[in-house]
Amino acid sequence: MNRHRWVKVRIHVYVCRQCGCGRVNAQRKNGEWFTTFHRPDGTSEVLMHVPSCEPGPKTAAYLKRYELAILSAELQRADG
Repeated sequence: MNRHRWVKVRIHVYVCRQCGCGRVNAQRKNGEWFTTFHRPDGTSEVLMHVPSCEPGPKTAAYLKRYELAILSAELQRADG
């Protein structure tokens, strides 16, 4: 099983640079945090665990949409 390679797009929003899965952290009014995963098969779900890193039919579109954020993160990693 592959592990996700998360890239921070903006505060509380991440995308996996391998499969295109999105992850959004948010806080309920009572202060409880939760995470919504937007899978590359087009489904979204609030989960307590991280789904597996598996490409889906929307992987290419999601990676294209966040291409600049992924490239920027990779350049920052290279600069150390």
